[in-house]
Amino acid sequence: MKLFYKKILPLLVLSMPLFLNASVGGSGWTMIEEDGDAKIIIFNKNGKFAYLNVISNSGNQGVIFADRETWFIEYNKLIISFSNGYKLCSADYYSLRKNLSGTCINKVGLVEQFQLQKINI
Repeated sequence: MKLFYKKILPLLVLSMPLFLNASVGGSGWTMIEEDGDAKIIIFNKNGKFAYLNVISNSGNQGVIFADRETWFIEYNKLIISFSNGYKLCSADYYSLRKNLSGTCINKVGLVEQFQLQKINI
């Protein structure tokens, strides 16, 4: 039992972020924001993502963005950064969940809630 606590448990804890990142990278999600905007997000394994604005109040409906978008997981939080950090979204992340919710804030201070649903094919 001492072997578990001294050697195995620390390895499991340290490898947890790698496992969580692997389960997001390469997956697709729909994102519905509080204001009605809807996106399809594809998370790449390299920490970047692309998204399609399916419904957009800003007039960018049907536009795909992929240049300045990044994501990462830290302390069981999925952090999504749009447009070089202009808008940051955070959701509690647990690898077995297919539905997540969280909060976004942009540089102007606008705060809104969002829902993510994993796309399963």
